[in-house]
Amino acid sequence: MAATDGCRRYSERRDPDGRRGLRERTAEVARHDRRDAHASAGLVKNIKNPMHLSDTPLDTYAAPPRLGEHTREILTGLLGYSASEIEELARSETI
Repeated sequence: MAATDGCRRYSERRDPDGRRGLRERTAEVARHDRRDAHASAGLVKNIKNPMHLSDTPLDTYAAPPRLGEHTREILTGLLGYSASEIEELARSETI
């Protein structure tokens, strides 16, 4: 007599490596999918935060930045470039 995995519906089946079935994974992805308005790209796909905390709602979402939107902030604040260095990069069309 062969060992069996029990009788399951197709939607409840698991892949040989123990992962959930395709339908369950697709439904889980859909729960975390959202669309946000983007300044130049229209509606873009985004991902909801997978963490759900009872006392701290995580419902603040933003569309991804436009190309180059934070370049100057990163160069000055994070990397320590001076205004003249950034202007030189802009003149040479590096940024």
